[in-house]
Amino acid sequence: PNYSTTVTVYFTVTFSQYVAPVSRQVAKATITSILAALLAGPSPLQKTNGYESAITTQVRLIRASIAGGVATVDFNKTFGQISGTAQVLAPAQVIYTLTANFKTVTKVKFQLDGTTLAVPTPVGGLTPTPVGTSQYQTLLKPGTAGPGSTTTTTTTPTTSPG
Repeated sequence: PNYSTTVTVYFTVTFSQYVAPVSRQVAKATITSILAALLAGPSPLQKTNGYESAITTQVRLIRASIAGGVATVDFNKTFGQISGTAQVLAPAQVIYTLTANFKTVTKVKFQLDGTTLAVPTPVGGLTPTPVGTSQYQTLLKPGTAGPGSTTTTTTTPTTSPG
């Protein structure tokens, strides 16, 4: 294939605690080709540099689409079998990858074989609703500017009322 387009995919890094962006080449930047690059995992060089993927190599993309700012990704059942900390990192990889490459995408809806999948968030609990980068900010490697974010960092902890 003629790789001519550079896209950004997110892999896990730093003992799989965070996700961070890397560049990948695809023939044409489509939601399918970008997710395929993500599912292919880090290149040998990226692995040497400490990048891994929370998404197992058995995960397959069934279909993906974008409508009204929401990307819907439908994976095979293997995506739902990811366990441990990878359960939170895998959706984060998908969300950051899609929002980095498609400016219109703000949230991602996950499906398993056509059925809505409730994904875990870093704060705990499962959510069946479309999720965005705001829910997964704590998983972004410190010092990495997320898609559409500013580089302003605040050091004051935020507390929610109640």
